[in-house]
Amino acid sequence: MRLEIICILVLLAQLARSQGTCKEDQDCGESAPCCSDFGYCGSGEGFCSPAPPRATSNAGAGPPSRSDSSTRRTSVRRSGSGCVLDDVEYVGGDLSPIEGGGGVRVDRNSSKECYNKCEENFRCNWYTYDEREKLCYLKYTRGYPRERKDGFISGSTDRDGCDRDPECRFPYSYYSLQCMFYYDESLFDEISIADVRRNYNQSREICGRYGGFVPYEFRGYSGYRRYNDWHWLGYPGEGGNCWAGRPGLWSEGVRLFPCDYPLNFGCQNRGLYPSPIPRRPSVYKPRLPALPSLPDPDYDYDYDYDDYADDIPALPPLPTVQTRNRFGGDRRRPLGLVRRKIFRDRLGLNY
Repeated sequence: MRLEIICILVLLAQLARSQGTCKEDQDCGESAPCCSDFGYCGSGEGFCSPAPPRATSNAGAGPPSRSDSSTRRTSVRRSGSGCVLDDVEYVGGDLSPIEGGGGVRVDRNSSKECYNKCEENFRCNWYTYDEREKLCYLKYTRGYPRERKDGFISGSTDRDGCDRDPECRFPYSYYSLQCMFYYDESLFDEISIADVRRNYNQSREICGRYGGFVPYEFRGYSGYRRYNDWHWLGYPGEGGNCWAGRPGLWSEGVRLFPCDYPLNFGCQNRGLYPSPIPRRPSVYKPRLPALPSLPDPDYDYDYDYDDYADDIPALPPLPTVQTRNRFGGDRRRPLGLVRRKIFRDRLGLNY
């Protein structure tokens, strides 16, 4: 009986090594002899040998200058059904806390556990792990890749999810993390100042012509001179009105304009995956004119008249009347006091 139990346990161990998870190559069987970075047995590229760095990442804030189209390259580790990017943070595209996002802690505090957390959530396709804070950020879409040398690891449950976007070429250039352009006469010779402003549908058509779309946000505007003007945004309109914002005053909010009204606009380049759609900013509220200042109750408005005695005109003397005091003497008293005294005497008041 004991021998049969031992044989069954050996068979189960062999089965687990051939199809289950692993920590090292010794845990795998002959049909799948290698353990991947994600803890699964297999063979071939990504299991028994590291994947070649075929894909790259547009990490960082973009090229050093608008005319330089060079990109930073970050090697990708592919393994099984996923991929990993070291020293890269995906900005945006996070799941909400109610969906399991918002920065969650994992059991073993590792990027591998963050990958497992993403794989368990059907809404998650990408993730970023912060090694300093030990937090895992789950994402429904790939955000803007940004190079980080302070302990960030990103990846995807899709083996090709770490492939880089197409190069940011003319007329596009990097504004912070966005590959986009502002429709401006200084960028295109064939357009005039009168053609710069278009209605919402015309703006979408022009962006589509260049393989882009009307952006949902503005992360940068360096070198653009109309940064304080209103520009169309990609958010859905309301009742024939469309949303617009100002690149240079983005924090002040957005507002609605008639969709057929001519406004400035920009175009963002389409990547391999849909760009994250941020939450719409608050509605713009015009600043009210400043109210006149009220007297400060804590301020001492008493003047030292001795310092300004020469500047104050002399006041005329108060009218007086001749009266008698209690001792029978005469004296002159202000007329107002005399009238009050007569009034009190007539009413029979003693004060």
